[in-house]
Amino acid sequence: MTDTTEETTLYEGSMETAETKAFEVLCNALKLERGVKAHRGLNPNKVDVLVFGIGTVQSGDVVLARNATKFHFGAWAQLWFRDRAELQKLIMRAIKNTPFEVGGNVLNFRLSQNGVGAIMPTAIPVNPEQEPVPCYTVTLDFDIVFQSGDKKRD
Repeated sequence: MTDTTEETTLYEGSMETAETKAFEVLCNALKLERGVKAHRGLNPNKVDVLVFGIGTVQSGDVVLARNATKFHFGAWAQLWFRDRAELQKLIMRAIKNTPFEVGGNVLNFRLSQNGVGAIMPTAIPVNPEQEPVPCYTVTLDFDIVFQSGDKKRD
C-alpha cells in the first residue's frame, strides 16, 4: 500500500526541489540564462552551455538511516565552451560565489574540495550532418546538503 500523504510527496520530491533551487542559484552566480546557456540533466547537443545535476551520494550513512531527512549528495556542472577564456571566467565566478546561498530545503551548496577538473579540448556533435564542433570542457564538482520532508514508509 502506497502512502500518498503530503509528507511523502515532499520527501520524494526533495531531491528535485534541491536540484532546481541550486541550479537557479548557480545560473545566477555564473550569469548564464536557464534554458539557453544552462540546462539540467543532459547536454542538448550544444556548445557554449553548462549542464547541471545532482547524483552521487556523499554519505551512505544518511541513506541507510531509517528516518533520515537530511542528505549529502554530490552535484556536478559540465561546461562546454568554444572560448577557453570564457570557460575560465565561469570557473572563477563559481569559485568566487562558493558557498552559494540557496535557501529553501538546501542547507549547503558549495564547490567540493578539488572541485574544478581539468580544462580539456573536446568536440560536441551539434548536428548529425556536420562535423562535431571543437570546444573546451570542464567539470565542476559540488557538495549539496538538502532537507527532505518526514520519511514515510510504504
